[in-house]
Amino acid sequence: MAFTCARDWWTGSTRSSVGHRSPNGLAPREIETLQLIAQGFTYAQIATMMGLSQATVDTYAKRIRNKLNVTNKAEITRIAVELGHLVEERFTKPAA
Repeated sequence: MAFTCARDWWTGSTRSSVGHRSPNGLAPREIETLQLIAQGFTYAQIATMMGLSQATVDTYAKRIRNKLNVTNKAEITRIAVELGHLVEERFTKPAA
C-alpha cells in the first residue's frame, strides 16, 4: 500500500498555519512531521526534507507520541490514517 499526505486537513501549506493547532493539539510542524513519519521516512531524512536538525525532529516525534499517547512509529501511522492525515492511494491496472 502506498500513502500520500492528505493536505485537505489543513488548507494550504502547513507552514502558513503558524500558531494554529489541530483539534488533537498538534502544531503545524508536528503534523508535517507526523505525515512524514507515517510515510516511512527516517528522522534523518525528515530533518533534511524540513531543513531542521535531527534533534529537532526527534523532539517533534517525542511531542507527537506524548500528545497522541502512542509509543512507536506503527502507532503513529495508524493514528495518522485514523485522523485523516494520510490517505491510501488506490492504483488500478491500465486497461489492456
